[in-house]
Amino acid sequence: MATSSTAPTSSVAGPPASPSGPHTLEALGPAVDISANLNEILCLMAWSNGNARKLAGETTSASSAVAQIAATIETIAQLGADAGRETGDALRLVTSGAAKTRTAGQAMSGIAEAFGELEARLAHLNSATQSIGGFATSIGSISRQTKLLALNATIEAARAGEAGRGFAVVAAEVKALSEEASRTTDLIRDQLQALSVVVKDMLDAMGAGATRVEEGRAIVESVMTDMDGIETRVSASADGVGRIAVMLGERRAALRDLADRLGEIARLANQNETDSATAAGLLGRADAIAGDLISRASAGAGATAAIRRLKSDHMAWKRSLAECLAGVTAADLRGFQARNAPLGGGFAGIDGAAVEDPAVLSQLAALGRQLAACGERIVAGTASGDMGGAIDAYMAMDALSADALTQMARLTPRRSKGVSAAA
Repeated sequence: MATSSTAPTSSVAGPPASPSGPHTLEALGPAVDISANLNEILCLMAWSNGNARKLAGETTSASSAVAQIAATIETIAQLGADAGRETGDALRLVTSGAAKTRTAGQAMSGIAEAFGELEARLAHLNSATQSIGGFATSIGSISRQTKLLALNATIEAARAGEAGRGFAVVAAEVKALSEEASRTTDLIRDQLQALSVVVKDMLDAMGAGATRVEEGRAIVESVMTDMDGIETRVSASADGVGRIAVMLGERRAALRDLADRLGEIARLANQNETDSATAAGLLGRADAIAGDLISRASAGAGATAAIRRLKSDHMAWKRSLAECLAGVTAADLRGFQARNAPLGGGFAGIDGAAVEDPAVLSQLAALGRQLAACGERIVAGTASGDMGGAIDAYMAMDALSADALTQMARLTPRRSKGVSAAA
């Protein structure tokens, strides 16, 4: 069997080939089928290993990303908890401020009422002052009349002579008292006028103060309304922050569980890759044993053996490409070109005289050239990192491989005696 440098070699040595040995040409067919099937399985396992390796890598990356997201959510949750506490503190401050504002509003209302009462009392005082002023005016009028009467009495006493002397003294005293009362009345009137001015100024000031107090009370009521609104909104914000913290906690737990599950998937994928590699090694050794059997059975058998082993040689070549594409073996374009034989090394020694239908041989030769070109594209794409192009080339190669296997089944050695081909 033609093998590539990636095919495992057998450590099992068989007996030397001889025409009379157990490895006769009749054993070649089953050995070829076994080798072809083993290589087909190894192709599938190479794909499986590649997918498992990719799954493990992507799952590990996803697990790491999920863990980072969980850590970020945990940080956000912590920030949310801090924000919740700060919002709670703000709510308490706003509630306290609202209570103090209501107290201030009540105090302003009390001050407004006190201003109203004081204004009423000052008005009453002003009225009393004006009444006292009226009394002083009356007293002044009485004093003037008394003075006039005293003057008349003095005149009459003078007319009476000695008899009216005592009466004149009394009249003089009455006049003096009348003048004193008049001066006192004037003084009272002046004081009352000054008091009236002060009371009027106080009333004006009280009116202005009452206006300012009323304006302040209106402002305090507006602030109270705003504080109530702020309290409502801060309370709603605190509730919202609390709900967000709960939701983040739930998502954090879910993401941690997902990260754990992804980690387990990655572990299982790695284990599957390891197990598949072990199985592939065992199958490779079995294929090496089958290849050794094929080589012994086909020794000296010429074109007939070369025709019969086409299938196993082709599947070994295909397996090398699958392992290269899956990353099992290195993508060495130059080395691959040196051993690029899609139909095996013995195909070149088969000529048209050695087969029943030379047209089938020609079709196989054409397919071999196409397969070789696809193989080079696969290895080149893998080496350059163009995995999309490499996979497309592998799909095209796989379709050509199916056609080649069909033609191999139709290719039969010529049965006429004396016809042989160079091995």
